[in-house]
Amino acid sequence: MATGVEVRHRATGGARAWAVAVGRPHTVGATRLTFEGLSRHRGMNSKIRYASLGLLAVTGLYTGVWAYCSPTSWYANFPGLGLSWLPQLGPYNEHLAKDAGAMFLALAFLTAIALRSVHDTRLVQTTGAVWLLFNVLHFSYHVQHLDMYNTRDQILNVLFLAALILLAALLLFPALPARQDRTR
Repeated sequence: MATGVEVRHRATGGARAWAVAVGRPHTVGATRLTFEGLSRHRGMNSKIRYASLGLLAVTGLYTGVWAYCSPTSWYANFPGLGLSWLPQLGPYNEHLAKDAGAMFLALAFLTAIALRSVHDTRLVQTTGAVWLLFNVLHFSYHVQHLDMYNTRDQILNVLFLAALILLAALLLFPALPARQDRTR
């Protein structure tokens, strides 16, 4: 998909022009333009995007596969590691557990697509917005029902769910502009 990108004028080093990027230098009039910075758009912002998307994808896969493929075990043992947070919330319902698993798998699928296209700001921000909407609503429910848990589980619920909100919110920030090489 071709998009408008800012390019630097090679002859003057500072003049700017807009061109359509197709992955190689373009000539505008008699001036050759290069797409400096385009391939170097993998700074800290991309690392944060990869990390956030990766953690969200793992969360979606972990919860989704477990809830969909083994709903009884998921209900009795989620989040794992000797903890059990679901039985306190009400009786087991296989349909509801499998629906939760399917929803988490769908989120994981969307996140995997965004992870493969981490430089597509619109896709990454949409993925972040979807996760953020779910996580804010999920968090708001759980903080209203913390009295069902012991102190350790209350703290872990709040920390884990708040971390998911933070991971999703980080994806809403626009990409940082490419760094310019100042050594020329």
